[in-house]
Amino acid sequence: MMWFYVLSYFFLALSLFDVVSLENHGYIEKRALRVRRDDALYNYLQTVLENFRAIMKQGSSNPKIPVLDPLSVRPQNIDESKGSTKISVKLWDILIRGLSDFQIKQLNADINKLKLQIKLNIPKLIATGKYELNGKIINIFPLSGNGNARIEAKDVDVEGEATLGLSSGKLKVLRLDLHLQFHSILVNFENLLGGGNFGDLLNQLISSLGRPLFDKFGPKLVNDLEDGLKESLNKELGKFSLSDILAGKTG
Repeated sequence: MMWFYVLSYFFLALSLFDVVSLENHGYIEKRALRVRRDDALYNYLQTVLENFRAIMKQGSSNPKIPVLDPLSVRPQNIDESKGSTKISVKLWDILIRGLSDFQIKQLNADINKLKLQIKLNIPKLIATGKYELNGKIINIFPLSGNGNARIEAKDVDVEGEATLGLSSGKLKVLRLDLHLQFHSILVNFENLLGGGNFGDLLNQLISSLGRPLFDKFGPKLVNDLEDGLKESLNKELGKFSLSDILAGKTG
């Protein structure tokens, strides 16, 4: 009788082990499937962004996307002061280059929440144009200049979130919100005259113009980038159903 109980416990334990093993196996299979689907979606979105890089340089008629690299910016006026020193700058014929040199740092899609996190880095953005500057240092020494202007922003981060929707089994970007942050700026105005012995102060003032100038450029740059990327994403996402994209059937 004792052997009967021992064998019964043995087979019960064995059957429980099989059930747990099957459950674990099912969990592993589901996890592996989810990883493959996430990878397929990431790869497709990455391809879309790489294709967008070329569109930025050439523009597109369908969908309608203007040339974004170089990006043309309307004339700007900047007034800057530091104590009793004031300068006024006019800029025109402004072109910003380097947007298409972005590097993809983060691209995470959450299908359950219908959200897409995007983070790009642009090593360098260069704005060039013509300038005219007038001002005075400590209200005495005149300051003036005109000619070519160059403003260089380095290590520029572009990041944000897209709100997604599903229509007829296909993903669509409903809204894209991006913001831009730069870490350092260099400013160079050719033919700058005046300042007397206040060269250091003058250089500080000119350098301080970089941030307000890019703050003026920023909204135009971000808005055009949002609109262009949204149009490009929607065109490519509309080519395949979400299930085909997740299954890697986009070739």
